[in-house]
Amino acid sequence: MAFLDPVLGWTLLLPTLLAIFVLSLLITLIINLIYKYTTDQKEMKRLKESIDDYRKQIKAAKDNPKKMMKLNNEAMSVNMSYMSKSLKPTLYTFIPIIFIFAWMNGHFTYAPLEQGDPLTIHVYFGDGFSGMATLTAPTLMPSEANSTIQQVDGDNLAAFAVTGSNGVHYAQVGLSNLEVRTNTTIYLGERPKEAEFKGTGPVDRVIVEYPRIRPLGNIHIGSWYPGWLAIYIVLSVLLSISTRKLMKIY
Repeated sequence: MAFLDPVLGWTLLLPTLLAIFVLSLLITLIINLIYKYTTDQKEMKRLKESIDDYRKQIKAAKDNPKKMMKLNNEAMSVNMSYMSKSLKPTLYTFIPIIFIFAWMNGHFTYAPLEQGDPLTIHVYFGDGFSGMATLTAPTLMPSEANSTIQQVDGDNLAAFAVTGSNGVHYAQVGLSNLEVRTNTTIYLGERPKEAEFKGTGPVDRVIVEYPRIRPLGNIHIGSWYPGWLAIYIVLSVLLSISTRKLMKIY
């Protein structure tokens, strides 16, 4: 989504939490403006007032089941009309919002990898493979003692702790009990990029684990640290409620 960088790139200069707030506000305002000017607000106001009026009537008729059922059916019809008219603006905003979300996911999920940062390379092996796994890469240095020789665990995974400069790194992955080795190309840079591997060896996939961004710092719920999407959802709900009132949107 690099084509959005000239439009949204300036938000990357802000602290992450502030950038998410600013983008949430911008998205909310865009959605509200499109909604306001692609719907008949007089008609929407009339329908909403009608729905509220039916709620009051239904509440008052709680001792009269027959009347209550009739009012419920009428209210449902009005509510369906309101929802169908509300759907039209969504058709205009859906695709642009998807592009913006993809851009935000690319920039606010993982922290940029700085030169020399320690990182973990996860190598997943096929079913039935076990033993000691080795990672041989002349341009990647072990960040811990013996970190390029690891036991394959019960999830068919071996995790190698290394450091390296940004760029392309060529490595070989193998198992101590097999002669076949898998050639792997590992990319290190500001954003994650899936590693590539060639050969008929035991390797299923290779993943470089980048540090995740925590917009709220060390604030967490159990073991969960809210990411950008959770924060956006909360902010968008609050901002939508407040801005719709200010803009008199029905």
